[in-house]
Amino acid sequence: MADKFTPEQRRAVTETEGNMLVSASAGSGKTYVMIERLIGIVLDGKAKVSEILAVTFTEAAAAEMKQKLVSALRKRLIDGGDNSAVRAALDEVPSASISTIHKFCADLLRSYFYEIGLDPAFKIADETAACEIQNAAADKTFSELYDAGDEDFLYLVRIFRSGRSDAELKKVIKKTAEFALSEKNPEEFLEKCGSSPTEKEFEEIENELAAMLKERAAALLPSFENAREVLRAAGVKKPDEYFDEVAARLKEIVAAPDLVRISAVCSSGVRKAPSVPGDLEDEKKAFDDLKKKLGKLFEDGEALLDGGEESAKAAFLSTERTVKALSRLAILYKNKYDEMKADESLVDFSDLEHLAYKLLTTSENALASVRNKYKYAFCDEYQDVNAVQEAVLNLVAPRGLFMVGDVKQCIYAFRGCNPDIFASKFAAFEVCEKRFGSVIAVGKADDEIYDNVGKADAEYYDNVGKANDEFCDNVGKADAEYYDNVGKAIALAENFRSADGVLKAVNNVFSATMTEKSSRINYAKNPMKSGGLYPENTGYAAMHVIVGEKEKRESPTGVYDLVRDAETEDEPDSFYEGLLVGELIEKELGEPIFDIKLGDTRPAEPKDIVVLLRNSKGFATDVIKTLSRLNVPVSSAAKDPVVDYPEIKLLIDILRLIDFYADDSPLIAVMKSSVGGFDEEELAAIRAFAPSSRSRSLPVSSSLVAPENDEEKRKTPTFLECVEYYLKEGTDEKLREKIARFDEYFKKIRLLAEFCGAGEILVRIIKERSLDLEILTGRLGELRLERVNRFVAESEKGGVKLTVGEFLKKIENSGDEISVAEAGGSNSVTVMSMHSSKGLEFPVVIIAGLGRQFNASDERDVLLLSKTRGFAPYCYDEQAMTKSTTLKRELVKNETRRATAREELRLLYVAMTRAQSKLHLVTSAELPAERNETTASLARKFTDYFSPCDMPVVIHDKADIKTFGRAGETRNILVGEARESLKEKISESVSFRYPFEADTVLPVKRAVTSISEEMSETKPVVFGVDGDDVYEDNYDDFYDDFYDDTESAGDSLSGDASDGNKKGKITVGKGKANERGTAYHKFLENLDFNAKSADNELIRQLSQGVLLPEQAKLLDKNTLQKIVNSGVFARLDGYKIYREQPFVAGFSAKDVGYEKAEGEILVQGIIDLLAVKGDEAIILDYKATGKSREEMLGKYKTQLEIYKKAVEKVMKLKVKKTILFNVFTCETVEVE
Repeated sequence: MADKFTPEQRRAVTETEGNMLVSASAGSGKTYVMIERLIGIVLDGKAKVSEILAVTFTEAAAAEMKQKLVSALRKRLIDGGDNSAVRAALDEVPSASISTIHKFCADLLRSYFYEIGLDPAFKIADETAACEIQNAAADKTFSELYDAGDEDFLYLVRIFRSGRSDAELKKVIKKTAEFALSEKNPEEFLEKCGSSPTEKEFEEIENELAAMLKERAAALLPSFENAREVLRAAGVKKPDEYFDEVAARLKEIVAAPDLVRISAVCSSGVRKAPSVPGDLEDEKKAFDDLKKKLGKLFEDGEALLDGGEESAKAAFLSTERTVKALSRLAILYKNKYDEMKADESLVDFSDLEHLAYKLLTTSENALASVRNKYKYAFCDEYQDVNAVQEAVLNLVAPRGLFMVGDVKQCIYAFRGCNPDIFASKFAAFEVCEKRFGSVIAVGKADDEIYDNVGKADAEYYDNVGKANDEFCDNVGKADAEYYDNVGKAIALAENFRSADGVLKAVNNVFSATMTEKSSRINYAKNPMKSGGLYPENTGYAAMHVIVGEKEKRESPTGVYDLVRDAETEDEPDSFYEGLLVGELIEKELGEPIFDIKLGDTRPAEPKDIVVLLRNSKGFATDVIKTLSRLNVPVSSAAKDPVVDYPEIKLLIDILRLIDFYADDSPLIAVMKSSVGGFDEEELAAIRAFAPSSRSRSLPVSSSLVAPENDEEKRKTPTFLECVEYYLKEGTDEKLREKIARFDEYFKKIRLLAEFCGAGEILVRIIKERSLDLEILTGRLGELRLERVNRFVAESEKGGVKLTVGEFLKKIENSGDEISVAEAGGSNSVTVMSMHSSKGLEFPVVIIAGLGRQFNASDERDVLLLSKTRGFAPYCYDEQAMTKSTTLKRELVKNETRRATAREELRLLYVAMTRAQSKLHLVTSAELPAERNETTASLARKFTDYFSPCDMPVVIHDKADIKTFGRAGETRNILVGEARESLKEKISESVSFRYPFEADTVLPVKRAVTSISEEMSETKPVVFGVDGDDVYEDNYDDFYDDFYDDTESAGDSLSGDASDGNKKGKITVGKGKANERGTAYHKFLENLDFNAKSADNELIRQLSQGVLLPEQAKLLDKNTLQKIVNSGVFARLDGYKIYREQPFVAGFSAKDVGYEKAEGEILVQGIIDLLAVKGDEAIILDYKATGKSREEMLGKYKTQLEIYKKAVEKVMKLKVKKTILFNVFTCETVEVE
């Protein structure tokens, strides 16, 4: 392709005069064509690079366009072209006008701000700032109308209110104003939406609804005739009477003169359908599906005029007050929003478009200057324009605009893009070129074109598809709008991306579904053709359908099963689809794929595979988690919002508590968390101790307690008042001290918040309360800690640290945008949304979630919006306090559903055309019994677009998929560098599948102490599958290790234990030894390192309840005093101390004594004392033993080495020293 053009490409590159619209199918080389056209214009001397405008819609696309232009020019130098011209072009590229359309508009406004009275120092508002101003504008608009007692406004408040709130009305108004922004004149559009409903409009709506019902009836006729033949052939008795009656009803609907007659036919119904024997399973299912469609048609047709035509007309006409009031309120809100932005010298992206349009239509100076500057203009991804952007481009380059795109890839309608602009223009250009090709080929616009191009003859309407008055009135004018419809249309259909097997499946699907009727696109007219880069008959596509009953969760048995643990009571589709996707990935890895760059096959790697999903949340995150559990290395572009996770909710509660201490909800949440350390019983005691109603005895702080209007509510004390009361009058001294410490801590934090940013405060609390260690050592610790870090990072905005209040406001307005993505390394499977995949390509594409229902929330909105019909509200009866639908609302609902089906079909096209060699489609939904353009236009899920005839269909049973899942589960462990691979995550899984036999006998989990004991014997450890180590609990071993009962100092420790070689008598059993060990460990765990007296320290611990009286009896006071005097803890001055720190870490099996194994093993332990200063750490481990120094080193060295490795790997700290502390002798032993 680099050395030649197809005929269509050559035309697009060389015919440089006049307007041209290129419809470029996926993989057809549109960017290549555009760059070659631009270079041709420059090197032919028609224009300099600085005299060409090229716009697109994302900064990444603009940067890529520049980079490809530079690469192409450099290639010209290498190939020996005109060096001077090429070098001159290269010198101009850095400053070339190649940008997003918004940047072009912004630059234009900064140059001519004075022409429209714009502040030259204007700033572009980000989404958060714009959202804040929108909310403020709505509040101010509503407040002014409340104060004025505006009747129409109060009417809207009454009919749209939810409870006693006007929030729903604010939401409606903001959405309505935003909906208008893609129009050239939003205010004019809103005024038009507020036009009074008329009887003429009602008649038009009736006719449109009748046409939709007729279309559905016509589509059912051949389906029922086919069903008749199938059932007759299957031996079903007497089917003809039923089918004759159905055919008669459907034909009546198709021939009906109006909606009234259609409604009457639908209400009459048909006789009972013949029974289909149960053994004819497929035939019965298909027939049942057909009957449902017929029943839905009758139901819809009858319901439209259920109360009669006059009643329906009255309901429609009664919406006049509602639409007028909504139109007015939306304009008032928009004007207030514009005013508030102007006060702050802010513009949003929509303003850039509208202000640029205003500038070019009101300032002849600016328009002339722009047209003189740019001789040619290019627009990439033209299918994504809206009406304003289209108008701006036509003004800038009325006769030299090159547009390239693919209307089949218009997937951003939710942003205001209008695919009809592309489709209508392409059709108009085709007509123009067919009639006047020789004239427009040289860029002329003579009288013949002027007189004829816009005429409404049959051929014109057949191709353009539009015949409204506005189009006919304006299309022939000799201005920018006239030139819109004069130009050349070229279709690029040769595909250089995909192999034949993929192209065949794509063409089968979209030739049947992407039609003028269903999508306003005739795909079959220009289906994709092979570009000839792949060997013939290569490539593969298949539909994978999951069948079978969902299994209920089984009770856990002897061995922990990760798959079973992951299941819910009724497994979601995402679970099975995730497992099947994992199975497909496993099968594809290593399989040959043809690499067009190499010109040969090579084995597939993880990075060659992409998994595409409809959304980046919900179903997507479920699939990602399943793949992660299968140990598939995943890099996910699907962002997972963090604000709904428990650890982030706690941080938000902390911020709320800092912001307003008297808020009960965050106060209770934080006290109950590890930050406060209060349990349910303590909180209940605090609440119960306070008087049941407020009195003088309750210390109410007016500065903290929010005023309440309801006097009855004011009688009940807040939880803060209960806390304050207990602090003053409570009877449990320990609980009072605990409350005092919590209160004092948050007073300090709230004071610091006056001077520090929210992020600094959170980091301080996380460190001081050891939340990071608590999170890290818990389930999925590293992933959870990454979420925390991602959340805290959002507390800065453009280098400015947000205050607590500012951060809370940001969370309220855009918390869902704070997200974290999976990163599995450079050679990993990519998981992303279909939208994100646009412009990319992968050798192997797997598309899952095809059976999920499309989002139909827009159809249920209280106010439906239409570009052609305006507002479609309910009919409200205030007196009866009821609301009912209208025919207009039903029409717009139907239009919305069809628009959604068109958008989702285009999105499916984008997803399927990402595949180069192999395409797998995965669904848990059954494929439809029939598929045609009518069913496609009413699709509710992706599978509605498919037929078993499109490609091979592979059936997968859920039981088989689950078997693969159990066999394929592998443990993920948090070790090594963060995010380096999926093995670096802490996982609850303890089910293994290793490729080597030695690995299959590894214990599931090991305690550090048992590993240390075994490895001290200097021989390799080999365990059988049924060995005792499969379910060791490190807590059982822990105190045995601390107190060596086989070499105990005896029941009394008052004797001389200073000689480490002296063995005490064994006077207690293991149980008593463990109790004594527990007591000494508890004392050390709570020891005040500044204590001088063991007696006083013992009393303190007893009084605070951290040491029990029965434990104190087991302690020898002389030994305790030696511990206090030892000085070992003085070494830790200046260090942050973490006591009793549990950890979970992964180690190579060889590192912990399994010499023949290649796998990894999960190790758990508890570090007695971890001291941290900066990035350094000291580990101190307590032992009560009579062993010598050498014996201690021999026995415990491995244990300390494991502790050291765990801290360094998990916490990323450098362990400076590891020390053993002998409780009996108070001797320290440093482990090298």
